[in-house]
Formats: sequence, structure tokens, C-alpha cells
Amino acid sequence: MSGPRLTEQLKLAFTSVEGDIASTASREGAEPIVAKCEPERPAVTTSLMEVVCERENLKKALRRVKANQGSPGIDGMTVDQLPDYLRPVSAVLPLTYANEALRSVMIKGYGLDDPLVLRDIGVLVVFGIVMAFGAVASIRREVA
Repeated sequence: MSGPRLTEQLKLAFTSVEGDIASTASREGAEPIVAKCEPERPAVTTSLMEVVCERENLKKALRRVKANQGSPGIDGMTVDQLPDYLRPVSAVLPLTYANEALRSVMIKGYGLDDPLVLRDIGVLVVFGIVMAFGAVASIRREVA
């Protein structure tokens, strides 16, 4: 990705909907203070996904989508096209099968011997076995 598309992506990523960074820069000096003045820590205590999924961050993202009036982003995809894109992706995620199994048992009242529940549990077991073999292979490769 380069040229005007990258420029547009960077512009969208670093523009603020609520306030302008230039106005804070003129009050505080040549450049705005971006990082907190803290000693460096040897390990990061929060994961990136936790930061992304914080309520305030999600609210800010929703405001950006509303400000764009649902127009396509840098990838050219509208909000209406997103579910069609994400459905096949969710079919390979194990959490989808865990949710379906729980929903079938807890809400729909199916038993654990129901074929739909057994299928979902089977997919989870197979996924776990594949991940375990992958972990063992990775550890063997690092040890050798």
C-alpha cells in the first residue's frame, strides 16, 4: 500500500473527531505531549486487544463511523458489506462453535446428546487437538 491511499489512511487514522491536536500544541509548546512521563516497564501489563475493546474506544470508533455517514473506509467496504465478509471468517473460529453449543443447551434446551450440540463440541475438541499438536511441534523446533 503506497501513494495516495496510504496518505489517506494515515490522515484518517490520526485525525481527531472531538478535538484538534494543533490547538493543544499551541498552548503547550512546539509539540503536543503524547506519551506519559513514566519510567519504562520491562513488561506491558495490558494487551492490545483490551485497549481496542475498551468501551470508550468503541464509542469513539462508532462516532467516527457516524461522522463518515457509513461511507466506505480506506478498504472500500461499507458498513452494510461487513457482515457478508465476516460470516465466512467466523465459521473457522472456535468461539463460534462454543457459543452455538452454549446457546443450544442453555436457551433452546437441547441435551448434550443432540447432534447439533455434539457437532459443536466435536469441532472444539478437534481444534484443541490441532492446537496442542501445533504447540508441541513449535516447542520441539525451539528446543532442537
